[in-house]
Amino acid sequence: MGKNLLKTESGKKFIEEIKKPLEISDSWSFLKTGKVRVIIIYEDLSFNEFFKKLNEDYLITIKEKKYILIPESVIRGKYNTFVYYYNNPYPIRFTFTKTKLTSADMYNDETFQLLPEHLKMTLTDTYIDAKALHVAFSSNLINKMYALTKMSTMNWLIIIGAILIVVLVILQVTGTVDVMGALSGAGAKK
Repeated sequence: MGKNLLKTESGKKFIEEIKKPLEISDSWSFLKTGKVRVIIIYEDLSFNEFFKKLNEDYLITIKEKKYILIPESVIRGKYNTFVYYYNNPYPIRFTFTKTKLTSADMYNDETFQLLPEHLKMTLTDTYIDAKALHVAFSSNLINKMYALTKMSTMNWLIIIGAILIVVLVILQVTGTVDVMGALSGAGAKK
């Protein structure tokens, strides 16, 4: 920890905690198994996992490097886990934070400015979480908005076929070509 961090309340609390031996108290009851899983993330973003037995201090040694155990950084689950960056003794602390993504963020600035004020306020106050994002992108409206506007081959074939039929009907009506005779084979007999 930096010198400035040690002067803060949390830094002082941390120093006081590591002066005492590690006790499996109520806050550490998840460690009663005596083992923890440690994930080390390397510079190339690969990782290794290790299973370590706990000592009575706040340190774990992996490949001759010491890593500090901080109770707030544990990920509880099937294996109680601490995650570290390689050669950094402090664990990564994962904290749950609410999303800051709003519905207004889904618009570009030019389009957003064209909206009425009451709609701007509603969009700004509507936060998007994972469930809302799933609903938004799986709805037909959004899928159609972001669909490619190119015509498919089948659409082109239908349009060309319709044009061909219209041209043949016009030629039949004007008497230029005997389309019905050609189709029935009556024009070929003489």
